[in-house]
Amino acid sequence: MRIALFTTSFPSHRESAVNAGISAKDFAEELTALGHEVAVLTPYKRGARHAFGHRETVFFRWLGASDSLSHISLRNPLGILQLASVVCMGALAALRMAARFRPEHIICFWVFPCGFWACMVQMLLHTPYSVWALGSDIWTLGRICWMRLVLRWIGRRASRRYADGLGLGREFESIVGKPVAFLATSRVLSMPATAQGSGGFYLYLGRYHPNKGIDLLIEAIARSLPGLPGNFKLRAHGFGPLEASARARVRELHL
Repeated sequence: MRIALFTTSFPSHRESAVNAGISAKDFAEELTALGHEVAVLTPYKRGARHAFGHRETVFFRWLGASDSLSHISLRNPLGILQLASVVCMGALAALRMAARFRPEHIICFWVFPCGFWACMVQMLLHTPYSVWALGSDIWTLGRICWMRLVLRWIGRRASRRYADGLGLGREFESIVGKPVAFLATSRVLSMPATAQGSGGFYLYLGRYHPNKGIDLLIEAIARSLPGLPGNFKLRAHGFGPLEASARARVRELHL
């Protein structure tokens, strides 16, 4: 199939691992390895290069060049202008790409603004699309009344809806009134030579927040401990509102 990936967080080059775009990059390359023809559309970032494993990457210009759009502040007039430029310039770039590439399906990483671009293509070229929700879509934009209506419009027009969390998927379902499937974001990691044979060492990097599940991870380890290797270790590095309770729970469970 010819598949277009619309995303705001694609990396600027292969070595970049700044944000969730690394998942989109690996996803595109896995689809390519399976024999699909993949083209990616994403906002321009500083140092953007086109050397990826899929067919092509289209970086469109907008009023910024940062690695992550999540840093844009909507409390700042410049931030609002930058986001508007991503929405509008992205829609134009999506229509140009779709008219040339003629994708059979579009996958949006993430619901907004990528799903908006896909809606424009769908209305003019009748190309079906799927949306993949991230926490910032539902837990940030979904809290804004008018944006909730936009998310509902995008989600209901989509052929398929996905979310990278179970709770997130249920909340997305409550917005669109249609089924949302769980699809985990992930990335390809090579095993360092020094890690071979080192036993059960695991590392958690992330915020200590209910959305990230550090509390569930601690409980799961406590329940699984009898079946884990004697040298099993988990190291957690992060910060957030659950830090004190997570530390207390580790002590209570003698972990």
